[in-house]
Amino acid sequence: MLDCFPPLFRPPLGCLRQAAGALLLSALLAPVVEAQRGANPPVRLALTVKQQTIRAGEVAEITVAIRDAYNRDREAPKEYNVRLEIQLGRETTEQSVLIRAGTSSSLARVPMRTPGIYLIKAMHRELREDAIHLRVRPEGSSRGEPWWIWPQPRLLRASWTGAPVSWQPRPSTQPLELILLCSCDGAKLSANGSDKARIQAFLNREAPVDIRLRFYDDEARLQPNPLVIPRGQEQAEAYLTSDVPRAVRVRYISSVPPNIFGSVEGGDRRVVFAPTVKEIQLTPSPPRIPLGDASELQVSLLGLNGQIVETDEAMEVHFTIESGLGDFKPETVVIASGDHFGKTEFKPRSTGVMMISAAAFGARTREAQAVEVITPKAVLAWTLIGGLIGGLLAGLRRRPLNLTEAGISAATGPAVAIILCLACQYGLIPNVPAEIVSNWLGVFALSLLAGWGGAELLDAMLRLFGKFSTPPPAQPRQATAGR
Repeated sequence: MLDCFPPLFRPPLGCLRQAAGALLLSALLAPVVEAQRGANPPVRLALTVKQQTIRAGEVAEITVAIRDAYNRDREAPKEYNVRLEIQLGRETTEQSVLIRAGTSSSLARVPMRTPGIYLIKAMHRELREDAIHLRVRPEGSSRGEPWWIWPQPRLLRASWTGAPVSWQPRPSTQPLELILLCSCDGAKLSANGSDKARIQAFLNREAPVDIRLRFYDDEARLQPNPLVIPRGQEQAEAYLTSDVPRAVRVRYISSVPPNIFGSVEGGDRRVVFAPTVKEIQLTPSPPRIPLGDASELQVSLLGLNGQIVETDEAMEVHFTIESGLGDFKPETVVIASGDHFGKTEFKPRSTGVMMISAAAFGARTREAQAVEVITPKAVLAWTLIGGLIGGLLAGLRRRPLNLTEAGISAATGPAVAIILCLACQYGLIPNVPAEIVSNWLGVFALSLLAGWGGAELLDAMLRLFGKFSTPPPAQPRQATAGR
């Protein structure tokens, strides 16, 4: 086979074997990868910024990603409209970011006009939020100049040697200040060993030397500790994780060199790690019902290992019909703090297989669950009977009696009744609830009226086009002459 290639371009046999083996391995692992993606759906948001310090008037590039319970990037199974909240003090602005189905992230461009330290939060009702701090320098500032107080006065330095005069910044006399901020100010964290509380350290000017910050982390995992702000830099960050649900206290202890800061702000933090809810277990009971009945949807909260997990705060569970029609009562289930279970009632509005999923804050069902809805024979029989009687009555009331017209009306009634009942089931008729066609009495009454009205309408149309002969008008009776 290799003889078909020229000697110069003939590929080595070993390369071909390696390529074939790689293709075979990828084909074998593809189902495994897809199964892992389905087993670990996205549960949280993650924020990253291209530059943690920008100047006023510039645009901040913020990447919004979705991740699973193990903090790994995941493709979106559907579109997520994420809300960005940008806070500076008491001022708050909002911006939306769309993460499309099949992608794992989206880029947001946020113009920054006012100097300061911003708190940026990403939120979605089905995903755990994330937060990050971004510093914005005054417009025209340069590195090494203090930015807490702006503008800084400048001195004109003249050269007596005849050199040209130049503007230079006056050496800063501002004391070195440290501000410690935590992403837990705007994000909830789970005790899964991978959710990270971002501890960010900001200086008001460049570090004159390498500065080491030591923290007490309450036997959690703060990495790195000590946190190093390199010489010439103005910020650094560390990450705190925990695999035990609890409140962790993070406290700034000291620095090397010692006593280098004139002031320290935010040196004592309380970070709460909540129990990890990986997914929602959805169980329809019963999974097969006739049209007109209801199925109870039971939801339970599961942890990383599939065990039952109690939530530490009230959690709302939202239900979605992936395919089919129906109603939930109630539409949203609230699982109380300390509980793990909730339920709602699902009433279908059509027959077929209904695919239903559930999602809560930071968790969702692994896959949609099916509820099979069948057509009850009794409802179908009463539909036909009601339509037949309604159409027959409409035909028999006409005078003079015409058996052909009565037969056509009787045949038209069931067809119109079925069409009207289906329209009610699918919500096509306003102000007519679907519950009317969910029991035999409502179906019979609706079918009777539909059969009557449909037959009358068909009769009027056929008379309009001359298919039926219109009975001659009755002659008025002449008055009898008096005797």
